[in-house]
This record gives sequence, C-alpha cells and structure tokens, in this order.
Amino acid sequence: MRDVNALLVYQKAFDLAVQLARVYPIRAPQNIPGLRAQTLKAASSISANLSEGCGKETDEELLVYVDSAIGSTKELQGHLKMSAELGVLSREQYDHFEALREEVMKMLFGYRKSVERRIR
Repeated sequence: MRDVNALLVYQKAFDLAVQLARVYPIRAPQNIPGLRAQTLKAASSISANLSEGCGKETDEELLVYVDSAIGSTKELQGHLKMSAELGVLSREQYDHFEALREEVMKMLFGYRKSVERRIR
C-alpha cells in the first residue's frame, strides 16, 4: 500500500476540488439541474480515485484507478466549460480552474507512466 498523501498530484487534485467547492454557487444564475453536483463530483473523484488506488495491492490495480482519475479530470473539463458558457463561473474563475485542471492532468499522465514503468 502507498501513502496517497505523499503524492503531489493527489494534493493538487484535492486542492482543486476544495477550491471549486468553495466558489461554485449553490444556486446557478440559470436553472441547470445537476451541473453543480456533477462538477463537484468530477472534481472530487480525481483525488478519491487516487486514494482508492493507493490502497490496492498491485501496481496493475493502481493503474486502473489512475486511469479513472484521468477520466474524471477530462469530465471536469467539460463541466467547467459548460459552467463558464452559461455564466455560472466567471471567465477569471474558469481560467483559474482550467489551469489547475490542466496541471493535474499532466501530473496524472506522468504518474501513470511511472506506474507503468514499475509494471514492466
């Protein structure tokens, strides 16, 4: 088992989710059912998948969860774009969160390569 708290990518992903939860309005300016919940779920799933994966016995199992974290990061991209287009997030907020999301995505790809090298 691995210590997920030692992973910088986990820390960044967790911080992204917390920041987003703090600024995402509870009531959107427009009636967009579920967008807030889906956005926050995608954001929190990134670090949650890393946590779960680090609890697995093998690197092969871990890799499945890293890939799920990558998927959640891509899902978040769509939700952030929709939120910006509909005026739920300001342009500045969108730019900030998209930059954080992109940083986490790059780190996840790097972590995936590291895990893959250990498997070979």
